[in-house]
Amino acid sequence: MKLASLAEFNFGISKEALRATPKDELAQNFEEFGQESLFLDIYDVKYCNEACMNYDIEDDLGKITSKVLIISCTQDPHFPPELDGVPMSRMIKDSQLIIMDSQLGHLCFNELENISDELSDFMKNFGV
Repeated sequence: MKLASLAEFNFGISKEALRATPKDELAQNFEEFGQESLFLDIYDVKYCNEACMNYDIEDDLGKITSKVLIISCTQDPHFPPELDGVPMSRMIKDSQLIIMDSQLGHLCFNELENISDELSDFMKNFGV
């Protein structure tokens, strides 16, 4: 499991972030990422991957009736906005799309404070 996670490490972070990170810091992050994977349940990973690969949600997106916030990241190497967030926002009625920039790429959710104003505005729809 650790080896599989380590193989994935470089594909989550943007190329800009990989190039900008000092090698010693990158090596430490790489090791920590691998250690975290030791606590994952291999069957959870297996079932999540199978669900992602074998289930097409597009037919069900039109059934969504609640307000939806879609957050996409320009630097996400897995799900770039033009292939994921933008088309999905068109398929879901009353959805709102935020496209953020983050050197963390696929891991941009670790920097949601950068879009805190947009998140607060969206949450006002719910009286929160």
